[in-house]
Amino acid sequence: MAALVMIAASALPSMLTRPSTIILLLLFVTVFIPTTVISLCLATDNIPKYGTGLAMLCAAFVIASAFSRLSERTGTTSGGLPGELFCRVMLLAWLGAFAILVYSYRSTMAFVSLGDVYEQRAIGASTSLAMGYLQTYFINVVSSSLLAIGLIQRRATLVAVGVAGCVLLYMINAQRTVFLLPVAVFALYVLLKFPPPILRTTAFPILGLTIAVVLSVVFHEDSSVASVLSTFLVNRMLAIPGLTFSHYYDVFGTEGFTWWSHVKGIDLLVAAPRSFASDPLWPGLGYIVGDRIYGDPLHNFNANLFSGDGVAAAGAFGVLVIGWVLGIWLLLLDSAAVRWNRNFAMLVTLPVALALTNGHLFTTMLSFGGLFWLLFFTFFRPTGEGPAPGSRAVSYPKPLPPQR
Repeated sequence: MAALVMIAASALPSMLTRPSTIILLLLFVTVFIPTTVISLCLATDNIPKYGTGLAMLCAAFVIASAFSRLSERTGTTSGGLPGELFCRVMLLAWLGAFAILVYSYRSTMAFVSLGDVYEQRAIGASTSLAMGYLQTYFINVVSSSLLAIGLIQRRATLVAVGVAGCVLLYMINAQRTVFLLPVAVFALYVLLKFPPPILRTTAFPILGLTIAVVLSVVFHEDSSVASVLSTFLVNRMLAIPGLTFSHYYDVFGTEGFTWWSHVKGIDLLVAAPRSFASDPLWPGLGYIVGDRIYGDPLHNFNANLFSGDGVAAAGAFGVLVIGWVLGIWLLLLDSAAVRWNRNFAMLVTLPVALALTNGHLFTTMLSFGGLFWLLFFTFFRPTGEGPAPGSRAVSYPKPLPPQR
């Protein structure tokens, strides 16, 4: 356990300078460490049972980190911000989505406590594919980009609009990540904006999270604050997601790997396993695990990319494949974002990073903004930038001084 954690930690980039670094940091603290610790602590014989998969998980993380380090050659993102036209388009999109969401869910909206989210989540679930995309892009692209620009340019109106979008969607589907998103964006902004430079190291947030976990576990019986932290931070944000690796191994290692047939598009080329072909829960992997492990087909035991797109697809081999795919995407994302303001690129990438900690890679690419920001960074130019990279600038000779 210690060896795997140390190997992955040594590969983790040391500074928060690119979008890939914030993604890898979140995956390290909320996916890799909990998965490694919990999988091996469940039983004394789990090393032969999950050892190969955990070794491939470590290799996948090292591979993804290596791709991130390749982008260091392009430098840190220090370019410009989106122009005023982008802000106006996002504001119009925000207003349109806000009106549609309020009209569609006006009778069920409620601000529930963090301990009573499951019933509200079921009520506010998307009723169609279009509504699902509207909800996810409203938060992960529109509201988050307005919030990021508002913080960087100190525009209180944009900050208020971004926060209001998060509050609205929490009242609809009670997603905890939506509720905590403004806090996470503001915390990352503080780390990136203010000195000393130690705040921008990956070690600083890891140390802070470690202290919070230790204090909440030690004092959870004596302090109400520690009790809340132990429930939501330790149990729900770290421990339960850490169970997904072993649960997905137990279910799909027994009933058959999917070979990515659960992914839209690939399902046209690869047939579903026989054991799931007639299952009404297919291709909802989280519902299948909820039914097999907990006996509740309505319980969606959703998982991160290494469990969902890795273990469920092809076991240890699938985990390694996802590590390569993740690394290539991180390299492309960093290379495209190099022309953009570093703080903006990292702040708008944070919601995508949060989605990856509890969602599949391909779903995050299409539904949570991963592909959107890659295309945006690639094909749009920030304000104040010169000719696009690769373009040939035209220079004109200076006029000669007058002859005497």
